Amino acid sequence: METSPYSCRHRILFLFSATVLPWGAAAAEDNTPPSPPPPNHVLFMGADLSLLHDKKLQLVKDVRGSTLNIRVDGEEVFVPTRRGSIQLHVKADLKLAGLSVQLDELKAGPAFSYANDPMRKLEEVNRLNLQMGNQQDLAESRVNIARANLAAVQEATSHYLDRERANREVNDAMAGVRSGIQNREFTAFAAGSDLSNMDGGAQKMALGAGKFDAMEVSFKISSPVELARPYMVVLFKFQDPGAEAGVNGLVIHAEELDPLDARPRYVRVLRGGLPPGFKFIDCAVHIYDRGRELATNRSEMRAELTRADAQKYLVVNHLGAQKRATLPAAAVPGTLPQTMRERMNFDQLTRYVYAKVASDGTVQGFFSDPECTVPLSDAGTAAALGEIFFVPALEAGKPVDGVARVRFSDI
Repeated sequence: METSPYSCRHRILFLFSATVLPWGAAAAEDNTPPSPPPPNHVLFMGADLSLLHDKKLQLVKDVRGSTLNIRVDGEEVFVPTRRGSIQLHVKADLKLAGLSVQLDELKAGPAFSYANDPMRKLEEVNRLNLQMGNQQDLAESRVNIARANLAAVQEATSHYLDRERANREVNDAMAGVRSGIQNREFTAFAAGSDLSNMDGGAQKMALGAGKFDAMEVSFKISSPVELARPYMVVLFKFQDPGAEAGVNGLVIHAEELDPLDARPRYVRVLRGGLPPGFKFIDCAVHIYDRGRELATNRSEMRAELTRADAQKYLVVNHLGAQKRATLPAAAVPGTLPQTMRERMNFDQLTRYVYAKVASDGTVQGFFSDPECTVPLSDAGTAAALGEIFFVPALEAGKPVDGVARVRFSDI
């Protein structure tokens, strides 16, 4: 279970004031119940992307451009996706995130690749027709000029005493006329071919209608918190026209995004290679930052939770996944806010500190020693610990009080 690193603590400050009332008057009691804390986490159905590498599935940790980053035996391995076919696998998983990214104007569906786009072909035919028309006009103009030149030469040479010279000049002018006529006929023939014929282009467009061979996805994306290294995974589900009913195919498109902030940015994906005439089934867009998936307003099974509800969910999920295990209390990976991490120095990130964790996952104190006798004096570290979620220790699958050893560089 991965959790996005954003959360916030709620502190309630009670203010007491004295009210002066007239003699015999009683202060009215305020029986209004306190407002519940607003939701600040999202539970949603996410997607874990894995790559088959050396016959083993390896979880994709990051995406740089179109290159996938995995870890094999603790070492980073970068796998380019444009050098050849690779095998990707997707596993749906419930995830908890403290940040929700906004996807607006999301559109997805079948499309034409550039090479197969009938509208592009028709536009090319239109351009070619225009060029051919210009060439025909030019050829006709050259014929008229050649004929006018012939008439002028015949008139001029009619007074020549040297008939041999006169015949030579007339023959040259007639050759110019014949050349112009041949060029005009060739241009007319080319203009009448199927390649440049408007009707032929329209027929091609009609034949191509419905024979989509690409997927297209577009949307506007923004984030209330700046994301330095985001990437997206698009899951495009389709049915091959030659496949049996109920047998669907899946295109997985992973791509790095530019840094995101509150300003909406337009994203478009056009990817070919799908079987011509396929049927569009569904499309889902998943957004990640630094390898951790974030919720979006379009996430499936989306449910907004308070911090207390999120803590309960993590504990229940932990107990369900470790039914008979004996484990120490632990911090939940990925729950340290990135903005807080960036403010911590090297010592704060790499030293071990300790947290007393109750059986329900709530924290009872932070300490500098494993015996929990020396309270933590570093206010910055304590504040960061207060943002993290914890799961309780387990004894044979049963939750018990325990001590969690924490190092922020591991979270």
